Amino acid sequence: MSDVTDWVSAGANVAAAIGTVGALWVGAVTLRRQVNDQHRAQAAAVTVSVQKTKRDQEILEFMVQNDSPLPIYEVMLIASDHGKDVEQVFVAAMPPNTSSSFQLRDTSFMGCRATFYDSSRKRWVRDFTGQLKDITPKKPNLFRRL
Repeated sequence: MSDVTDWVSAGANVAAAIGTVGALWVGAVTLRRQVNDQHRAQAAAVTVSVQKTKRDQEILEFMVQNDSPLPIYEVMLIASDHGKDVEQVFVAAMPPNTSSSFQLRDTSFMGCRATFYDSSRKRWVRDFTGQLKDITPKKPNLFRRL
């Protein structure tokens, strides 16, 4: 009879171990998602715009604004005309609630985008339409065979 109880006890221990590993995995996945959401929230608070100036309707102002509670780094504001980059400005660091801008004469359809690093060193690109994209280079998987 003790063999049966030993097997039942071993089965219960295996089930408990599987449950513990599963709970740890779910916790790790949840934590990772929360961290990614926090990074995206910081990047989402950065806006890029292009608009005509009040003084001269022939002049456009290109602007990047950091409305997040944390600084952003290596900010590159780029103006483009029909997809070709025509002007850019670099800012090493932008503290919270600050902006950077420049002006150009309006030649035709012009757009702009900004690239920057958030406080966790994730790289982002934000364009004047509001599109936000994570462009952080992916680290190579050392365990993957080519």
